[in-house]
Parts: sequence; C-alpha cells; structure tokens
Amino acid sequence: MPRLIPGILCFCLLPQRALICSTIISTAGSFLKNMSKKSQSSPDRGILTLVLGLIVFGLVAVSSASSVISYERFGHNNYYFFRQLIFAGAGIAVLFVFSRIDYHFWKKWSRPLMVFGIALLALVLVPCIGFRPSSSARSWFKLGDFLFQPSELVKLLLIFYLSSWFDRKKDAHANFWFGLLPPLLVSGVVIGLVILEPDIGTAAIIAFILLILLFAAGVSLKHLGFLVGLGVAALGHGRRDLAAAL
Repeated sequence: MPRLIPGILCFCLLPQRALICSTIISTAGSFLKNMSKKSQSSPDRGILTLVLGLIVFGLVAVSSASSVISYERFGHNNYYFFRQLIFAGAGIAVLFVFSRIDYHFWKKWSRPLMVFGIALLALVLVPCIGFRPSSSARSWFKLGDFLFQPSELVKLLLIFYLSSWFDRKKDAHANFWFGLLPPLLVSGVVIGLVILEPDIGTAAIIAFILLILLFAAGVSLKHLGFLVGLGVAALGHGRRDLAAAL
C-alpha cells in the first residue's frame, strides 16, 4: 500500500492520465444521471459509484505497477495502462447492457446457466481442450490471443443459482435434506472441479461466496461454523494431496 500512494500522486499529476481520469469520472456521472432519468427504477448509485471508483483505482494501480516494464518492453510507459483502459471501457459497456436486463431473467435461467458453468469447469480439465500455462493450473481456455477462465464466470453463475434457490425455497435453511443439501452438493461439485485444476485460491473464494449467501439466507451460525470447519479440512487435505501428486 505505501508503494501505491506515490503512484496515485504521480498518476494525478501527469496531465495525460489526469485528463483520462477526470473524463472517466465525468462520463460516469452523466451516465448515472441519464440512467436515473430514463429508467423507471433508478440504479443503486452507491453500488455504481463504488464499482466505478474501483475501476479508476485499478487503473491507478496498473499505471503505478507497470510503467517500468511497459517502457522496457514497448518503449513507452503507458502500454499496459491503455490496455487496461480498453478493458475497463468494455466492462462499463457490458455493465450498461446488463443493467437493462430484468433480474427475473437470471432467476429463470439460473439452473441451466449453472449446468453450463459446471460443464465448462469439466471441459477445462481435458488436456486437449483446457490450456495450462507453464507451472500454472489448467484453468483456462485459449481463444486465439485471449485467455478465458471459466471459474470466474462460474462465481457469478453460482450467485445467480444460490440466490434463485433460496428465493424459491423460503424456508430452505430450516430443512437440511431438501432445502440446504441440494445447493451444497452443487457448490461442492463446483469447488471440487476447481480444486482439480488445481486452483485452491479460487476454490476458497467460491467457498466464501457460498458462506455469505448461506448467511444471507438465514442459515444458523452453528451450521455455518460446521461448514467452515469442514471446508477448511477439505481444502487443506486436498492441497496436501495435490502437492504430493505434483
């Protein structure tokens, strides 16, 4: 963090980057105003402001961390900054498109999308299909010059699936066999496939997402504590087995 502060100051002091930063903020402000005027249900400005703030902060971090290596490889300091800026712009465009979709659509298609996500996690493990960079996990699809990591998509699909499940099953937390066990099994399959890549970090993040949604659904702290202990033991055992195998 201390090394990042000088980068933030340099970023803001450089005219070119400061102009880009101010343009992003002003464009985002206009975007929020137009959305609230044209839409019957105005967006959550707090969440949108937080997301846009994180995007700007990410640009600052990339600029601070990559200026030297960018100059060494490409002859100027801003290659990775502008590359990240392009992806940030694409992400904001996707954000706008998806904000126009009624959330009931995701509720309706949550189960087929979850099946699709699990299929992607299984396919990425196939040697001739999944891509494995040197000394890394087999967790990518190589699409030309681009790499796609299905576990990142599955994080979102799992949120859709679990949210939809607990919305349909209002008293799911009170019935283990028919309310909690099915989503736990689905989540277990997802986490297990990610561990097989092997990607313990992503598996832990998915497990954390599961715990947050279970807590939001009203599952008791006693049951959550049991699941935490079980998950830690399973991840630790799986990590030791993978280390021994590798």
